Amino acid sequence: MLEELVAEQPSNGEEDYVAFGRKSLQRILDGLAFDTEVEAEATEEQLRLTVIGEDAELAIGKKGQTLDALQFLLGKMVSKLLGRRMPVWVDACGYRERRSDSLIQLAKRL
Repeated sequence: MLEELVAEQPSNGEEDYVAFGRKSLQRILDGLAFDTEVEAEATEEQLRLTVIGEDAELAIGKKGQTLDALQFLLGKMVSKLLGRRMPVWVDACGYRERRSDSLIQLAKRL
């Protein structure tokens, strides 16, 4: 599957990296048989990919480890395509925001 993704890299990376990142994550999740869709949004600083759907919670993994692994892998793929570092942010079911909020609350309590 990874070989197929690499072979399908667009030739004009600057314009297509958002579609490439979205499609790559979607194919990985499809390979895991997750019933999900991927939404993509790009800013100048990062590519944001959000997993939505019935099985989106499965993409989180234990303590967000699956999200972290997907984020790392896609970050490497997109950065290689662009020829420069492009941070990729992957989330599912608002996990990252909830986790951030809980850490802030914990810090305030301490």
